[in-house]
This record gives sequence, structure tokens and C-alpha cells, in this order.
Amino acid sequence: MGQQESGQQLLQRYFQLITGQNVPVVTASQMTTQQELDQYQTRIWIGQQSVVNAALGSDLTNLGTDGFISRSNVNSDGSADVYLTGQNWWGTTWAAYELLERYAGCGFYGPVVEGTNDGPDGLLNVIPQLSSISMPDGTNIVEDPIYKSRYLQSLPWSFPLIQQD
Repeated sequence: MGQQESGQQLLQRYFQLITGQNVPVVTASQMTTQQELDQYQTRIWIGQQSVVNAALGSDLTNLGTDGFISRSNVNSDGSADVYLTGQNWWGTTWAAYELLERYAGCGFYGPVVEGTNDGPDGLLNVIPQLSSISMPDGTNIVEDPIYKSRYLQSLPWSFPLIQQD
């Protein structure tokens, strides 16, 4: 799965859960003319693509493996562009989660356990009901962890669980 697909699917799913509205997903190739751009008051550009790379420039090239950038800009015509990306697909996914947590009020406090009736958002997650989601103009979040990876890997040996007598 590419970084654009991962971030797009995540945001589309949660925007639907939060607002009850279906958010269209279009590709950059469908947004090449001003007329096509003008169809949408707000555009969220997800993942590394030419529009995002041009908007973020050296901030993106200097980003580490697990880092991400979330940036917003209101244009002179009143339309807005939001850019969410990382160096890899997982950085883009972190950017999408950051937008949901910070600006939509979501809380992701535990995993969705497959095979349970936790629902699409998980038993320990908070998904608010809102009419819209707003990100302030001029938002510029650059998160670049100093460690190599956010993922934990299981060790090749097992640990015993020892209970008190």
C-alpha cells in the first residue's frame, strides 16, 4: 500500500465517522487546472507528490524516517490547502493521526482487536461527532523523532510471567 492510499483511506474513514459526510478522494492528476482546484474550498494533499514536495521544500527533504509534516495555508481566494506527509508511508499515516487527534478531538488509546465487536473505531478510542473539522491557517507541525523507529519489535525469546506465591 502506498503512502497516499494509506493516509487517504484513514482520513476518509474517520471523517465519515466524525462528520457523517462522505469525503471524496481524488488524485493529483484530477486536480491539474484551476477549474478543477476551484471545485473544492479545502484540499488535503496527502503523501509525497509534486504539489506537496513544492509546498514543503527543504523541510521535507530534511525530515527523518519516522517524521512527518502537517501544514495549512489559506490562499488569497479564500480556499485552503492542507499538506500531510512523511518520508515514508508510515510518516504520512502519523500525520493523518495527528490531524485527527489535534483538530478533530479523536483519541486513540488502544488497538482495535480483530474478531471483536469493538466497532470500526475500537473500544478504547474516542471518536467525536462534529459538523466540521478545522485546522488553523498557518499551522506548521514538523515532528521528527530523534530515535530511528516508532515500532517495537518482539524479541526472539519469550519472557516468563511470574506471579507472587
